[in-house]
This record gives sequence, C-alpha cells and structure tokens, in this order.
Amino acid sequence: MTTEEAPAGRPRVVGHRWRRPGLVSRMLMLHAIVFMAAMAVVLLLVSQAVNTNLIDAVNTGMVEEMQEFGHAANLRPPSQPLNTFAVGYLRTRLFPHGTTVLVRLAGGEVLGTAGANQLRVTPAIAHWLLYPPRTSLVQPIRVGGGTDQVLASAITGHGHVLGTLVIATDLASVRHQAAATLVAVAAEAAAALIIAIATAYVILHRALQVVDRVAETARTIGREDLGRRLDPTGSDDEVGRLVGTFNDMLSRLETAFRQQRQLLSDVSHQLRTPLTVIRGHLEVLARSGRPDPAETHETVELVLDELTHTAALVDHLLLLGRALEPDFLQLEPVALRPFLTDVLTAAQALGSRHWTLSVTTDATVLVDRTKLRGVLLNLLDNAAAATAPGDSITLAAEMNEGIALEVIDTGRGIPPAEQERLFQRFQRLPASGGRGAGLGLAIVKAVAEAHGGQVRLQSVEGAGTTVGIVLPAGAIVPPGTARSTRP
Repeated sequence: MTTEEAPAGRPRVVGHRWRRPGLVSRMLMLHAIVFMAAMAVVLLLVSQAVNTNLIDAVNTGMVEEMQEFGHAANLRPPSQPLNTFAVGYLRTRLFPHGTTVLVRLAGGEVLGTAGANQLRVTPAIAHWLLYPPRTSLVQPIRVGGGTDQVLASAITGHGHVLGTLVIATDLASVRHQAAATLVAVAAEAAAALIIAIATAYVILHRALQVVDRVAETARTIGREDLGRRLDPTGSDDEVGRLVGTFNDMLSRLETAFRQQRQLLSDVSHQLRTPLTVIRGHLEVLARSGRPDPAETHETVELVLDELTHTAALVDHLLLLGRALEPDFLQLEPVALRPFLTDVLTAAQALGSRHWTLSVTTDATVLVDRTKLRGVLLNLLDNAAAATAPGDSITLAAEMNEGIALEVIDTGRGIPPAEQERLFQRFQRLPASGGRGAGLGLAIVKAVAEAHGGQVRLQSVEGAGTTVGIVLPAGAIVPPGTARSTRP
C-alpha cells in the first residue's frame, strides 16, 4: 500500500496498481484452463461410459440369474412341485450383493429373498407379480429412498404362464463404483495437470530466457556498441534459430552503421572541396570593389561548373542510397540483342574506337531497363577513357548459368593492387586523371546486386580489361511469355 496527501492534510491510503502477469504466467494459466476444460470433458465422457458399462453389467447379471432360475426349474424332479422348488432355490442360491429376487406362482404367495418387503409394496412390481408381463422388462424403478434396476419376466411351462420372476439390483452400489472410478480418474487428471504445467513452465522458462536476453541485449546496444552478440545455444531448434537470426541481424546492423558512417565521412570530404572552391571565388569576387566583367564571367562559369559536379555527386549518392529500397528497380522484360545494339550505338559518341557487339543469345531478361543502360554506358565510358584511338571495345553478352554482360577493351589494364578497391565508393584510378567522383563502379555493383547478380572483373596490366555484371538465371524470361517491344 502507498499513501497520498488528502485535501484536508490527512494521508489517504491508495492501493498498489495492478500489474499484468508476465508472459510465462499468462501462458501457464491459459495452458491450465485448456487442460482443465479438456479433462472436464474427459471426466464427463468417462462418467457416462462407466455408468453405461455398470448398468449393462447389472442387466447382464440379472438376465443370467433369470436364465439360471429357468434352467434349474426345468431340471427339477418331475415329482417336485414348482412352488417347493422356488422356495428351496431362493433359500440356497447365493445372489450377488444388493440383488433381491421375488417369485410369485399363480394362486400362491409371493416368495422372496431378504429385503424383498419394499419391493412387494412398490406399485409397478406389485402389478407385475399379479399380472406377469408378456415379454421380459428391464427398467429402473424408485424403491423406498433409492433406485433399483428391475427385471420382470413371466415363468412359463409347457406353453402356459405359471407366475412372475422379479430380480432387482440396488443401484447405490453401482453409483458408488462409478464415483470411485471418477475419483481415480480425477486424481490421475490432477497429477497429469501438475506434470503438464511443470513441464510447460520449464520449456517456456528456457525459451523466454532467450527472449529476455534478446530484449536486454537490444536495450543495451547503441550505435557505438553494435559488437555485442548472444551466446549460441548449440541447438538447431526454434530458440537456437532465434539466437542465430538475432546475431545475424546485429551483424547486418553493425555493417550498415559502419557503412553509413563511412558514407557520411566520404560525402563530407567530397563536398567540402567544391564548396570551399565556390566560397573562395565568391569571397574574392565580393572583396573586389568593381570586379572586371571578364573576371566575373570566369568566376560564374567556375561556380556553375562546380555546382554541376556537386549536383551529379548528390544524384549518384541518392542512387546508391536507394539501392537497398524494395522499389529501387522497375523491372520489365527486355529483348537483349536490340537493347545492347541501342546501347552500343549511343556509346560510339564517346570516342573513335573499334566498337564491336558480340551477343551469343537472343534471350529476354527481366531487368530495370534505365538503370541497366546507365550501368553499361558507364562501363563503356570507362573503357573509352582507358583506351586510345585504334583500340577495340566490345560489348558482349553470353548465357551460361545466367546472363553475363561484359565490356572488353584492349587498353592499358588495371594494376592488381588497384583492382581490389575498384568498386568501392569514391575510389578513382590514378589513370583516370581525376575524372568523375569515383562513384560510377560503386553504382554498377549496387545495380548488379539489386538484380540478384554480381560484378566481374578480369584485367591484365598492359593487355586490356574485361568488366561487367552477371545476371542470375532467374532473370531470364522463359520463351513464349511476354516480351518487350522496345529495344
């Protein structure tokens, strides 16, 4: 309990706020409720089955007693009257506990075993004793303060009705047996419930311990602490897969944050130079009292040129940033041969080279036409920059397990040490002369991976370079399906 200050200055008692039970408690309660409901249904069905079986057993026993009486009566000596036989049979026969037998022969008294007095005065039984039923009857009848299962049958001989046989079994003993059976079943069900809850608690506690560790790790991880991992469970069950998936997610997040920091660092470095150049020239222009028109024009041209390069850099960065988004690609079926013919025609304006098209397949591929065209033109532009007039540049396509689109040149090649960093952002080759921002090949790699493919590079210094992308076999459109109508 807690206290609050009442308006009159007296403390007021306030109850604790109710806290919702934990997940383990809620799941155990639900498990127990479902289990108890199932056990209740089972107990009901068992109760009905036990009662039915016991009543059937009672009926079978009474029918057997009736048959035994008739069989013994038929085997009596011919000189023995039926009434004398009945008296002796009832005195010497050992009947099951709770069973009472009445016999009344025509014109005679009612004979019975011990406890038969209440049966004699029961109206239905008294009626049967006076008027034997035509067929054997079995039904429950209220006798005194309880209920008996009663069989009434006519005693016949030589085709004549000689009297009535009534056999009654007290159902109290039957109910006692049924209750004892249900108590035993209920005790077993309670034991099963305890075992089930204990087992469920152990399993849930083990599983949710991992969830708690995941939550605790997630709470303690920040941008500067992405190196933490959960200890592997060593099992291949759902818990083990959860731990593995969480650790994989942390690895991806760590890589993404590291790349983000690197990107921001690279962007700030790359943008600082043009902005500094622009600011410096504008400040010089502003400090001059009456700037010369030619000088002003030169400054404006330089600023515009820097702004153009900066805008291109920003566009490339935005393209790289969108490469991981689900809607980055706008896929459509593209007929490969006319598409590559159009790309090579556009590339021939890049320089006087021996331009060649080598396409060994007429496949149609499902790609983003615009982005793939930009990638190939970028590779062709790099090839033109790495070659001289008279060199050869080939745009090739061949189909193996997938589709390989390659640009092959006979230029100066790329040193092995520089090939490893070629597809990283803001990396320019020394031979490029400072052209571009160093993002072109990074964009090539991003577009290739977005299509589910990969980049490929083979270069021998002084003997030329082969660079391109390999699209997966899943990008190939099966023959007979929709094809692109544009080259």
